[in-house]
Amino acid sequence: MRKAVVFGAGNIGRGFIGQLFTKSGFRVVFVDVNTELVEALNRAGEYTVQCVDNDRSTAEIVANIRAVDGRNSEAVAGEVAEAGILATAVGVNNLSHIAAALAQGLEKRLDRKGGPVNLLVCENQLGANRLLGEEVAKHIRPDLREAFDREVGFVEVTVGRMVPAAADTGGDPLTLRVEPYCKLPFDQRCWKGTTVSLHGAVPCEQFDYHIRHKLYIHNLGHAVCAYLGALKGLTYVHESAADQAIRSVARGAMLEAAAALKLGFPLESTAIEEDVEDLLYRFGNTALADPIRRVCGDPLRKLRPEDRLVGALAECRRQKVACPHILIGIAAALLYGDESDPAAVLMQRRIRDEGFASFIRGHCGITDDDGGVYPLLYALHTAMGAIRPQRERGKL
Repeated sequence: MRKAVVFGAGNIGRGFIGQLFTKSGFRVVFVDVNTELVEALNRAGEYTVQCVDNDRSTAEIVANIRAVDGRNSEAVAGEVAEAGILATAVGVNNLSHIAAALAQGLEKRLDRKGGPVNLLVCENQLGANRLLGEEVAKHIRPDLREAFDREVGFVEVTVGRMVPAAADTGGDPLTLRVEPYCKLPFDQRCWKGTTVSLHGAVPCEQFDYHIRHKLYIHNLGHAVCAYLGALKGLTYVHESAADQAIRSVARGAMLEAAAALKLGFPLESTAIEEDVEDLLYRFGNTALADPIRRVCGDPLRKLRPEDRLVGALAECRRQKVACPHILIGIAAALLYGDESDPAAVLMQRRIRDEGFASFIRGHCGITDDDGGVYPLLYALHTAMGAIRPQRERGKL
């Protein structure tokens, strides 16, 4: 049986990629630095994925799996060298940490002329595949660089399935609760060698549109729901999606981004308004119990210039599409201050110490002369910030 190696045995690694690979006939090896998780996976040799929505629930056993400790670079390299396909689901900030072990295993493969291999980079960031490819290349021996460039594909994908942290799953720490959505679009142009048949995978030639659709429609709407829900004191994303005021802003933000994408990619975006309504329905999945805190987490990353919020703003600015609802979402994100989230705490400290204008210019790339965007964003941030303490005192 063919082997697949998945870096990251967390929610997306197990709840989507690992399941996809086993459905495609691969034996899956997870690489993770969580010792307890690695040991639990090896003891069980399987785990359960519960697929839930508001109407039904099904359970699937994902079997024939094992795991290795990501800190054991020799063991990881041995698994990589023998893999028929690879994937990462570690978070974009952790890609540099796996580069050396990846390179070591790829060198072993290239030395023995193992043929082309592809790595699906399942991270929510534009160009994450290029980022990882460059990091791995730094560790490849000079005599293997030509073969490395020719035979190793770093393939960008969009992960649309929502997999929150496990809710009540019957006491089994390995069980994950996921939504039914199971498509995995990938950039066909990055693939090396013969395309492998993968369950749910959708090869795309015009991938620039698909990655922007994921970030600036799906992730944007999800973030707007979550950050506005946090301001209102809600707990779950489905509560935000059921709130008519929040739902209206989220729909408006996604439709603004959709209008910009339709102008930029007219041949690809014919059903984009239907996608917006489908996403709002999916955000309302009560059985998923997706915590707002999870979706709001690490606001510094989510407010980067090319990420879901400011990136969608930039798409609208390029296409001259008015985007007041996106600005409301950005203002809400800038107010997120969960004390248990180090990035949120740091963001609030920076805004306080650097000043609002300096922070959004330096971190978000939004300038005070950007076509009237800055004064409107500042006004929204100030007004929404004045409302928040009243809500926290129980007055709203």
